Amino acid sequence: MATKLQLISELSKSTSKQLSGYDNWTAFLRSAAWQYKYPFEDQLLIFAQRPDAKACADFDTWNEKLHRRIKRGAKGIALLREGNRGYYLDYGFNAKQKEALETLLENSDAYVGSMQSLAISDATAQDVIDALPDSLSAERKSVVKKACSLVGKVTYFWGGKSSAIGWDSEWGKMKLVTSEGSRTTGCMRPFGLDCSGFVTWAFHNAGFSESAIGHGASTQASKGTRISWSSAQPGDLAVYDDKSHIGIVAGKDSSGNTLVIHCSSGSNNVVITTGGFGFVVRPNCYS
Repeated sequence: MATKLQLISELSKSTSKQLSGYDNWTAFLRSAAWQYKYPFEDQLLIFAQRPDAKACADFDTWNEKLHRRIKRGAKGIALLREGNRGYYLDYGFNAKQKEALETLLENSDAYVGSMQSLAISDATAQDVIDALPDSLSAERKSVVKKACSLVGKVTYFWGGKSSAIGWDSEWGKMKLVTSEGSRTTGCMRPFGLDCSGFVTWAFHNAGFSESAIGHGASTQASKGTRISWSSAQPGDLAVYDDKSHIGIVAGKDSSGNTLVIHCSSGSNNVVITTGGFGFVVRPNCYS
């Protein structure tokens, strides 16, 4: 298994390769403009791990000089440093925090394993399940329950698919993003699902064949009939107007807004949110 140093080194190399494209290069320049005091190698790794970062500094600078306290559990940005014994990782934390973080990274497989339970652990997800109407069909209930079982547990991975029934043992492991079309293409990321991969997994685990719901947001949107938002039921599909993103209708919140379960790149996880989706599709696979 690759060490964290090897993974970060590979991340730096793969990120530099993807800068040849116009969109990736301009995105990097926007990020680097905020990190102008850092050398190019550091700018690469900051861009790869936190492209939205506006300011980076070590622990002591934030706390001692800038008087901006780092919150407990905040994650550092790994940067490569060269010492007398070769390269090492600097996370920008003090000695005790660095030691604790390195212990966490060394035991990352154990933490990945701790996420393997599909029991509902998110309060909002449990509220969604509790609110499902008695009149809702068993197959729709199953789709929503399976979708809720991944809330907060599986990260977003461009091109991420899974045919596993239950937890996929590959989720959480560092893998190279090979699918084209994303800023993360060519980068190492914890393996997970993309939006349509999440929809396919939920329907497949609810008893449907993968071909019944299909792969890809556009294909999934085509395997059903558009309906009005007022007619939407839990288990229907919510789709962006340009068909670039898709999720599963979960019900409504206390204000009457439609709740959607989806694997979000922005949140980097499976979440339950309202708004942003353009239309609703009723899948043909429901009897």
